[in-house]
Amino acid sequence: MKLTNSQEVVVQFPYQANTTLKVVAGPGSGKTTTCLNRVYHLIKNKIVDPSEILILSLTNKSVENITDKLLDTFESLERENGLNDADKVDREFQIADLVKDISVSTIHSLANRVLTEYFGTINVIDDSGWRGLQNLISTEFWSKHSIKPSSLYATKQFEKLYDDYKISSNKIKGELTEIAKIMNNNNVFTHNDLIIQASKILKEKGNEKDIADVGIENQFTYHLLNNYKIVIIDEFQDLYPSLLKFLIPICKNKQLELYGDDNQSIYEFLGSNAKVMKILEECNGKENLKLLKLQENFRSSAEIVELSKKILLDGKQISKDNILSNAPKSYASIEPIVEYTDNILQELEYIVSEICKLVSCGAKLSDLIIMTRTNAKLDIINNFLSLYGIETKCLSSNPDWIKNSAIQCLLDITKLVYSLTEDSSMDEVEEYSILKSDFSTIIMLNHVKGIGKISIKNLFEGAQKNNCSLWHYISQGSSESLPVNNTTKNKIIEFVKLFNPIIEEKVLNNLNSAHELLENITNIAYKLNTGIFEFENDQQKELFKENLYEFSRVLKNCAATKDDDMSLLKWFLQSYRDQTIVTHERYPTLRSKENMVNLSTIHCAKGLEYPIAFVVGDLQTHKLPIDKNTLYVAATRARNLLYMINIRHYNIKATATTNPILTNSSFWKFYNKDVSRRYQPGAYTEKYRTIQQKYGFNSQQIRNFSINALKATRRTLRVLSR
Repeated sequence: MKLTNSQEVVVQFPYQANTTLKVVAGPGSGKTTTCLNRVYHLIKNKIVDPSEILILSLTNKSVENITDKLLDTFESLERENGLNDADKVDREFQIADLVKDISVSTIHSLANRVLTEYFGTINVIDDSGWRGLQNLISTEFWSKHSIKPSSLYATKQFEKLYDDYKISSNKIKGELTEIAKIMNNNNVFTHNDLIIQASKILKEKGNEKDIADVGIENQFTYHLLNNYKIVIIDEFQDLYPSLLKFLIPICKNKQLELYGDDNQSIYEFLGSNAKVMKILEECNGKENLKLLKLQENFRSSAEIVELSKKILLDGKQISKDNILSNAPKSYASIEPIVEYTDNILQELEYIVSEICKLVSCGAKLSDLIIMTRTNAKLDIINNFLSLYGIETKCLSSNPDWIKNSAIQCLLDITKLVYSLTEDSSMDEVEEYSILKSDFSTIIMLNHVKGIGKISIKNLFEGAQKNNCSLWHYISQGSSESLPVNNTTKNKIIEFVKLFNPIIEEKVLNNLNSAHELLENITNIAYKLNTGIFEFENDQQKELFKENLYEFSRVLKNCAATKDDDMSLLKWFLQSYRDQTIVTHERYPTLRSKENMVNLSTIHCAKGLEYPIAFVVGDLQTHKLPIDKNTLYVAATRARNLLYMINIRHYNIKATATTNPILTNSSFWKFYNKDVSRRYQPGAYTEKYRTIQQKYGFNSQQIRNFSINALKATRRTLRVLSR
C-alpha cells in the first residue's frame, strides 16, 4: 500500500527517548495502517527491538483490530520488499516470531498482570459476581435507594452504588462496607480497583532501577517500567483521569506516541479527556511534544463526510486540533437518508422495510450495522428483527464467550475450585478473613437451582457469627444447624458432597489437558443442577455450543503456553482474558457472519466500519439527544450509505424526497465496486414487492401486527417507556 505524504511523515518520525508524538487522525484516515507501518519501520531498521515496543488501548475491540492487522501488515510489507521464493518460508516464520514479541494490551489487562504478579490469582468481578453479591443485600437497602432487586437494571445500579461508595471520602458503615470487605479479602477487583491498585504498585516499584533489586516474582513490573523504549497509546480520546497515575510511570522517559481524534471523545462522563491529554502531552516536557495530522478520509463517501462536518459544526467551538477530513473517495450518488417517525412501531417497521430493500438490491445482511445509544433500545430492535426471522449479531466490548451466562457458570466453577484448594493448602490461621474462597462460594451457590437469595444471605451471616469461612461453615459443621429450610439443606449437602473430593484430591489442579479440564468442569456443572444445559430454543443451544468451543480454544492456548511448574487451572485463571485476544488472532471465528445484521451501541462500534450504517435515536428521550461527538462517531462508521432515524441535530434535516434506493443504479455500481463485488442490475423493485407482500407492508411501511407479535414486543416496549 502506498502511503500518503502525511502518513509517511508519521512513519519516518525519528525515535528519541523522553519525547512525545501526538498524531491526530480522523475517522477513515488510515490511523492503524500508519501506526503499524511505523512499528515495522522501527523494527526493520533496527531502531528498536520488537520487545521494546508496547501498544496500549482502552478497549478490547481496538486491541483485537491491532493484533488482527499486525502480522498481515508485516507480511505485506515484506512482500513489497521483494522476497524471493527460497527465502519466503523462513522469513514468514521470522516475521511471526517478531510480531509475537511486540506487546499489545488493553490498559486494564496490563494492570491485571501487575496485580497478578503482586497478589497471585485475582478475580475481576463480572455480572455474575455482582448478582451473587446482591444476595447479601437487605430489602431495606434496596428500598432506601429506590431500586427494585428484580429489575433488569438492578445489577448495574448496585455496581454504581458500590463505585460511589469506594470513591467517597466519608464512608458510612453499612452493607456496602461488608461487600467491600468480602471483595478485599478475596482479591476481587472492579475495573476501577485494577487501575488504582496497580498504580500504587508501580509507584512503590518505581525506585527499583536494577533488576537485582527485584525478586523473580516482580520481574514483569520491572520490565514494564524500565525495558520499553516506545509506548504507543491508540485511541487517546478514550482516556479518562483515573488512568493517569497508572500510565505516567509507564510512559515517562520513553518515546510516547499518542494516536486518536479529539472529536471522537465519547467518554467524558468518566472525566475530562482534555485534562488527561494535557498531562500526557507534557509528561516528557512540553518542549518535547510534536503534533502531526492525518487529514484524508479514505473510508466514507463524500456525502457522508459532508454530513459529518455538519454534525461537528453545531455552533460550538471545535477542538483546536480538529481536522475536517477531505474526501478522496468519490461521491456515491446518494445523500445520507434522514427519517423521522411518529411512534416506535413505525420506526421499527421502517428499519425492517429498508433492510428488505437493501437485500433486494444485493446487499448482504452482514454489510449492515444498526447503532443506538443504549443497550435497552438495541434489545428492542433485536427482538423486533427476530419476529421476521432476520438473524443478528450483537457486538460487545467483551468477547462473546465470556458474556454467555452458562460459560460464566463454568468459569465460576474453576474459580471456586482454585480458591478452595488454595485455602485448604494453607497452614492453620487465626483469622478466617485471609482465606480467599468466600466470594467464589457465594457466587457458585447462586448458580444452583433451589438455593435462594435469602438462604445465601443467612448462610453467610451464620459463617460470620462463627468466625469461619462460608465453605467451612457449610462443609464442616452440622447440616442440621444451618439456618435454611430442609430442601435447601439437601441442596447444600449435595453441593458439599460434590466439591469435597475435588478439593481434597486436587482433581482439577492436577489436569494439564485442556480437553480433560473442560470435560470435568462441564460434568460438575451438570451434577450441580445449575440449569445451564436447559435451552429455550435451538438458537440459544447453538450459541452455547459456539461459546463453549471458544472456551475450549482458549484453554488449549493456555495449555500450550503455561510454564511446566504451573498448573493449567492456575495459568488459565491468571491469563484467560489475554489468551482470548491471542486465540482470536490465531483462529478464525466459528460463527458465520454472512446472514446476520450487526447490532451495536455507538460506544462499542467505535473503530469499526461497515458499508451501510443505521443510527437510531430514541423517541422517548428526544429532549436528551445524542451528543455531538457520539453522533459524529456513529455517522463515520458508514462507508457508502448512512441512515439517520429520529436523530435530532441542529444541522440535520429530514430527507426531502422519496428514498430512491431501489432505482439508484449509480449508487449500486459505486457500492459493489467498493465492496469488491460484481454489479448485477436487476428487478430490485419487483424483488422488494415480493417481500412486501410476504410480510404485509403497506406504502407507509406499517402493517397491522398480530396479537402474538404485540405480545412478543410488549416487554421491550415497557423497558423503552421507562
